[in-house]
Amino acid sequence: MQLSGEASDWPAAAWYDALLVDYVDQLQKLDDDPLELRAACDCTTKLQGHYFEALWAFWLSTNKRYRLVDRNVRIQDAARTIGELDFLVEDLHEGVYEHWEVAVKFFLGYGQTTSPACWYGPNQSDRLRLKVERLLTHQTQLTKTEVARGYLREKEIEIARSRVVMKGRLFYPREVEPKAESPRGAGLNHERGWWTTVEGFDRMFADDQREWLMLSKRDWFAKLGPGEAPQLPQGRARLLELRRSCQRRPTCVAAFVGGSEEERGFVVSDEWLARLRAENGGE
Repeated sequence: MQLSGEASDWPAAAWYDALLVDYVDQLQKLDDDPLELRAACDCTTKLQGHYFEALWAFWLSTNKRYRLVDRNVRIQDAARTIGELDFLVEDLHEGVYEHWEVAVKFFLGYGQTTSPACWYGPNQSDRLRLKVERLLTHQTQLTKTEVARGYLREKEIEIARSRVVMKGRLFYPREVEPKAESPRGAGLNHERGWWTTVEGFDRMFADDQREWLMLSKRDWFAKLGPGEAPQLPQGRARLLELRRSCQRRPTCVAAFVGGSEEERGFVVSDEWLARLRAENGGE
């Protein structure tokens, strides 16, 4: 996901592409022996944000261009915490220091999908518009506060720029996707998926012969490769399992053929959709 903002640098796709090219050899080594990566990202928390930060911290500690100076720096005014700096980074090529805020989010679009206000997290209190506003007006502005400036002076660090690294996936209503429009500012090639209710899933995929995997939260991040999808029950057993899961919370699912992922989406309960409709005036 890529959104623009005047207050900070939201890197374009070309920035990420260049980082990937420079890191390809290291990725190949990690494919052969991932123990170091697994150890670095063995978070005890189930929170996706912490896991995402751990992945970025590992990359920052093993890439050639950037050096991780500090992370999760709590900014306190007396006894009150006013925020936390995700990463303080040194750009070794340019010889400057940067403040990075990183986030990973998954949003389901409803209604006027061109508006960031119409994108909701599986937990409906989480909103795309609110997250972007907080990044722009609070998180990326922390280094400008007097308390943070004092900390940075002690460390002899002068921040040249703030960056927002925001990734994730946008899920469009299955009945209108791919006709649904993207939210303003989203990257042209952002990761996409769909969402529907249990009844909608049953109607569209009742005769589907593919394997369907209910994804754990850590598997929401990226497409699963061959051999990473376990065998799952088919037909009615699959649907009953889905029903049980999505009554507790929206459930992310992916379809596989021959061990390769073909598509993914969210299945939500009627109650989840009813709450969304009620908030939008019953539309």
